[in-house]
Amino acid sequence: MSGITRNQSGLYACYAANEASSDVIQYVVIEVLYPAKIVDWSFPYSRLRPSGTYEMSVEIEGKPPPDRILLISDKTGDVLYRDEGGGVKNATIKPVQCGDTGTYHLYVTNDFNSASLDKNVTVYCVPYVNPDKVTTFDTMPRLGETAVLEMHAAGYPQPNFTWSHNGSLIQHVDDGYSSKVTIENTDVNDFGTYLLDMENSVGKSRYIFQIIPSGPPDPPSNLTYIQSTWHSATVSWISGYDYNDTQTFVINNYEDGDFKVLQEFTDASSEYGNIITKTVGKLESDHQYNITVVARNRNGTSGGNVQSISFVTKESSPSIGVIIGVMLSPFVIAFVFSFAIKQSSKWRRRNKYTLCQDDGEKKPLLPGNQENVDKMERNNEQDKETENLRNATKEHTYRNNDQVDGYIAPE
Repeated sequence: MSGITRNQSGLYACYAANEASSDVIQYVVIEVLYPAKIVDWSFPYSRLRPSGTYEMSVEIEGKPPPDRILLISDKTGDVLYRDEGGGVKNATIKPVQCGDTGTYHLYVTNDFNSASLDKNVTVYCVPYVNPDKVTTFDTMPRLGETAVLEMHAAGYPQPNFTWSHNGSLIQHVDDGYSSKVTIENTDVNDFGTYLLDMENSVGKSRYIFQIIPSGPPDPPSNLTYIQSTWHSATVSWISGYDYNDTQTFVINNYEDGDFKVLQEFTDASSEYGNIITKTVGKLESDHQYNITVVARNRNGTSGGNVQSISFVTKESSPSIGVIIGVMLSPFVIAFVFSFAIKQSSKWRRRNKYTLCQDDGEKKPLLPGNQENVDKMERNNEQDKETENLRNATKEHTYRNNDQVDGYIAPE
């Protein structure tokens, strides 16, 4: 036999015959073998909705019958259906999900060969985040840096993108299923919430992106020396941004290779870029200071180049209290009494009088009258009291001599 086909398979009888009779000598079974083949692969809908079912009908042939029938997802590599044998196969695969859109491969094999067929399945779905690509919803740039917000979407049909911030639409660049917003030279007003709306014929979805102020404060700038006394100094600077976390300013003095904190205080302002003026007290007189100012919050201390200023405080001068203390010392008291005595002696010399004879009586020869005589007598009594006071003062001065050598100025 030549040119045999699969239809010629069957039972054949071999006869021996002559003129008188014929007899069956042998029976022969002929089985025509042929490769596996997918005769038909169909399913009602190639465009599905989420939560629907993927149903298919497959007709397979081959001799010997196929020993393996596989339905494989090109996207995930998962085997969704497995069977064997020929004929018509009907199957319900699984509930459809948005991510099931893609190409599916049907394989059949037998001892002769393997055959395959591909079909595309589309699932109509509201736009959503593509799980196969990285999408970052929170970004934390520093002031002046570039911030990028980018969405990689999935779903069918392809969506339209709309971005907004604080109620205003934001420019963006779209490329198929991707959309990007780029903010250069980030400012304080750029921080906050960004809304992305994605919409297609199936529906609409919204996603929230954030540009978050986070990290240590920006360093203070424009550090300036204003003035100083013998025990204090006044400086000023411009505050940096605190990244939405209350900052504390720390005034340091750099000396002998180390920083010493002179003063620190909390910034009470809710804004940045303010001029801060501060007077630092309890300084040493006639001393050089090298001042720096940094800012810190819960996330750390301001970095970058730290500005510094140098100055020398003024020399110290006696305080009012010291001057009063000196004036009240026993030495000064003695000096004052001595000065009073000298002035009294001068007055007596200017007002001295002489007695002379006149009708047998001594009378004062003074310009004036009896009123002047009475006044002089009273002065004589005051002179005696003054002399007694001077003697008492000298005795007091000698007794306290070890206390009047000088004074000690307060530190």
